Parts: sequence; C-alpha cells; structure tokens
Amino acid sequence: TMLKVMDDHVEPMYKAHLEPMYETHVAPVMKDTVEPFYRKNVDPVIKSQIIPTWNNAISKLVSTSEDSIEMLHDLASRQIYLISTNVLKEYSDSLPVPVVSFLEYCQTQPDDFLTRLLWVALITVIFLFRYTLLSMIIFFVCVPFRIIWFFSPLRLLFRRKVVKVEDELKGIDCIEDFVASQNSIHNKGKEDVKNQMLNQNDKKSN
Repeated sequence: TMLKVMDDHVEPMYKAHLEPMYETHVAPVMKDTVEPFYRKNVDPVIKSQIIPTWNNAISKLVSTSEDSIEMLHDLASRQIYLISTNVLKEYSDSLPVPVVSFLEYCQTQPDDFLTRLLWVALITVIFLFRYTLLSMIIFFVCVPFRIIWFFSPLRLLFRRKVVKVEDELKGIDCIEDFVASQNSIHNKGKEDVKNQMLNQNDKKSN
C-alpha cells in the first residue's frame, strides 16, 4: 500500500515540481560551476597525490603482511621441529611405531606438515561455515544486479503489478470473508427456526 501511494502521489509530484526546479536551478549550477571547479581543482589533486599515496600505502601493507606471514610460518615450522625433536628424544622408546614415524616426519619436513595442517584447518572452517560463506558469496555476486535493478525503470512496472495482485488478493479475501459470514448467518437462522418449532411442539404436547 505504501509503495502504491508513493507511485501514485510522490512520483507525479516529483516530475511536476522537483524535476523542473532541478533542471532550472540546480543543473546549470552543476554544469557551469561545480563540474569545472572539480575538474580544475579536485581531480588533479586526486590523480597526483591521493591515488599515488593510496597505492603506496596498499603496496607497503601488502609487503608488510607478506613478511609477517612468512615470519610466522618460519616460527611455526621451527616450533614443530623443536617439539617433535624433544618428544622423540624423551619418549621414542615408549611410543608406538606409527607415532614415532609421524614425529620423524614432522622433524624432517616441518614445512610440509605445517602446510597440510593449514589446509586441513581451512577445509574444516569452510565446511563448518559453508552456509554463511555461500550466503555471503551470493550476496556479493548479486550486488551489481541489485544496483542495476534499483535504477531500472522496469522496477516500477513490476512494482505496480505486484501492488495490483496484492489488491486483487485482498479483494478475494474480503469476498471469501463475506460469503463465510453470510453462510454463518444463514445457518444460525435455520437453527433458530428449528428451535422455535421444537419449542412450539413441546408446548402443544404439554
């Protein structure tokens, strides 16, 4: 109902009053003053200072992140090596053979073990949050289509059709309610007449 009111009243009012005022007063100012000022003063600053500064900051951030990730990877590999070495040194005689083989693998190839461990963790996280991730992917994929649909004139056409269908459905519901109420009144009248006849027969028999 609110959408129908906006289509029927707000849109004609905008086209009749606001759009001519925009074309008469705002559009010339934008074209003759704002756009030249932007092209002369703002756009050169953006291209010569803001964009290079932004790109430089992003490149430094990426480089720092790569260095930090590499340092953490080396630190984790080193810890895996030390832990597996200490466990083998202390408990190699009492541990089962599969456990000893696994620890020897961690000791000789800590980088490979860490990579496999990270892959397992990543697959586990994806599996646990698969529905949330799928919803986020669908949302971001549909964002451009939603923007295009928001500015499309066809949206108003389909909106009006939806409003008409809703009105027709409301009308059908009203008709069904009216028929049901009439049927209930008719049935109640039949029951009243039947009760009156039974009362009269009882009086005559008495």
